[in-house]
Amino acid sequence: MNFGFVKVAPEEYAFASPGQVLGSGGYGVAYARKADPATVLKLTVDKPEVELATRLLQDPHPAFVNVYDIRPIGEPYGWENEQVTALILERVFPANKIENAEFNQLYTAARNYIGRGPRDMHQKNLGRRADGTLVILDLGQ
Repeated sequence: MNFGFVKVAPEEYAFASPGQVLGSGGYGVAYARKADPATVLKLTVDKPEVELATRLLQDPHPAFVNVYDIRPIGEPYGWENEQVTALILERVFPANKIENAEFNQLYTAARNYIGRGPRDMHQKNLGRRADGTLVILDLGQ
């Protein structure tokens, strides 16, 4: 997959093992951070995602992962956000009303914040904070 940039993190970031990434998609890639394992480096060329990350840096929202810093890193933009535990959709939302209600509440909160529904809510783009709060990891709109 071509991201429009080389999938190599800046020197201050490292992987659990060579070449390993935490996640990647159509517009970007997420790397583990060497200096602080509680944060992730996200690189992307997706302008709407960069715009939402910038907004979340200034105005955090509980439906989304926390953004700590944002800056251009060569061709792509990069930001640091909190590390959360990614979940598998089938484990998170089996066909029962309680867990589906949690998903619907998250979707509604995100839609109200960004003005429309998130474009890509699936198992790789959802996670839980240590306190159990469900959040959206992918900031693409």
